[in-house]
Amino acid sequence: MVLGIGYVLGIIAYGISTSGGEAIGDATSGVAPGQVSVSISPMSIAAEQGTMTVSVTVAADASRLDASGGLANPIGLTMEPVLEAGLLILDKGTVPGTFQRTIRIPGNVRNYPFDDYRTTLVVAAAENQNGSWQPLTVVGGLTRDDLTGWGISAATAEAGEGAEVDADSAQVFKAGPGALSLDLVLTRSMPTKSVSLVTLALMAAIGILALVAVRAVATRRRKQEMTMTSWFAALIFALLPLRLGLPGAPPLGSWIDVLVYFWVLIAVMVGLVWWILVWLRSGPKAE
Repeated sequence: MVLGIGYVLGIIAYGISTSGGEAIGDATSGVAPGQVSVSISPMSIAAEQGTMTVSVTVAADASRLDASGGLANPIGLTMEPVLEAGLLILDKGTVPGTFQRTIRIPGNVRNYPFDDYRTTLVVAAAENQNGSWQPLTVVGGLTRDDLTGWGISAATAEAGEGAEVDADSAQVFKAGPGALSLDLVLTRSMPTKSVSLVTLALMAAIGILALVAVRAVATRRRKQEMTMTSWFAALIFALLPLRLGLPGAPPLGSWIDVLVYFWVLIAVMVGLVWWILVWLRSGPKAE
């Protein structure tokens, strides 16, 4: 009954986590004159590196396009904080499209599965009109948040004051009223947390029961079975794949290892040593 209830709750939680949240902004509609629309779509998350790869789709209003659909003037776009340095230049005649960026999302993966990652993403844009960069208003936002195993929320934030562009190098943007600013928060999904905690609890139970089984043999409440030697040995090698098989498992050394995994591994190894000593002491003699 407990397993059945857990199964149903797990399916419900997974369905909720994959339904996707409300999109903030839309890069394909409502682009007014003087605006550039940016649609940000998360593609993958590397928690150990503290980065998230996103797909960025740019759209401009019709007044900034020529007859063929390309840009009438160059448009520069910058995002912070990202790993890629410099300004993305969309040259004159370029049809606005999609490109990728890697966003820095500070967090501590060792807190798995309760780790979260937060950053403020700022997107600014400017148009080169006769050699002079003029800041544009950026609209749009996050258009999907359904990455497997993650929950992503984005809320608009104040971008600050004074949008500026370095006209010489075209490399410097300062967030201003026209910039798009999003507070991003990434957390593990509820199914990931639930599966991880249940697995860790069962691992702890395995370690405890291994010692209980050896003690029962040592106190002669159960008879000796030589097959227990291979059972203990197989269990030692099975624990690591089980640990690494956790959804989105962090590197070894996280708090789940210090609290559960290492102690379970030690308990099983102690059980194996204890069992061999018991067998050597009171096992059947050779004929």
